[in-house]
Amino acid sequence: MSKRLSEAMYSKNDILTLNLEVHTRLKSVINIPNGEIGMLKMKRNDEIAIVPDGFKPLKDCMAELLNVTDIKLFNDKIPWYTKVTFTSNNQLLMVDNNNKILYLVNLSYNIVCCHTFSGSPWDVCMVCEEVVAVTLPHVKSIHILFLKDKSITYIKNIQTKYKCYGIAAYSHEELIVSGQCGEDKYYWSIITLDGKEKSYHEFDGADHSLHCFGLDGAKHFTFTHHNLKGPQSVSVDRDDNVYLVGCASRNIFQLSPDGFLIHILLNRKGKNPMAMCFDQNGDKFVLSHVNDTSLSTFRLAYKGV
Repeated sequence: MSKRLSEAMYSKNDILTLNLEVHTRLKSVINIPNGEIGMLKMKRNDEIAIVPDGFKPLKDCMAELLNVTDIKLFNDKIPWYTKVTFTSNNQLLMVDNNNKILYLVNLSYNIVCCHTFSGSPWDVCMVCEEVVAVTLPHVKSIHILFLKDKSITYIKNIQTKYKCYGIAAYSHEELIVSGQCGEDKYYWSIITLDGKEKSYHEFDGADHSLHCFGLDGAKHFTFTHHNLKGPQSVSVDRDDNVYLVGCASRNIFQLSPDGFLIHILLNRKGKNPMAMCFDQNGDKFVLSHVNDTSLSTFRLAYKGV
């Protein structure tokens, strides 16, 4: 049962009945019929619904390619989509670092509008339904933008002490930013939309690793792998599994929420994957590639299904 689904069905006033029906042909955890352990049935006290959900082993998860779509650009310059993210209505925001542009793309993968920067943008996140934050690391700046219908307009600028590359929304009023603050030295901090720094943390980094911290600054885990080169994008699915894109190694690592390797989803030849993000349901993700106008769409599937 996904975390998001269970949260949507349960409130503090609900009485929840959970019933695990183990598959009748299940003999051991090694011999799992149809890749399923059983079915979890959830029933609310208001008798709205009974929702079944199959328990499938994480080791059987794979990424199935649905389509590859070429984005028709306004110019002939080669783009570099360093970050893509979904909006609240499942449109896409794409950061083109090469051309200093933020694109809004609709469900048909057509460009709705764009916003041009004076510097090169790197990352983007949705702060709330209509507010967007974009990092411009080389000018140590975060641009706050207003997204409405078919337009993107500038609101204000927040200056940062060091180059800020990564960004995520902690709340509608706070952002988490990260970047490099010295030779082999990195930082992450929480700042408000007013530019006030609420916390600041530094750590020693490595070129081929992923570091995970709690909001209190405590390190949860560090992930390294001999087949990981040039890590770029990090994303999370609906079950809180972590996905790490290896750009130079041309693969994607699927990790448990505790940082343990489940397996490598992709190991494709040719294109170098760059930015990855999940849709609102958390079972489909979009992947961009270095110096490429196309986006690849995948869904999480299970072997044999």
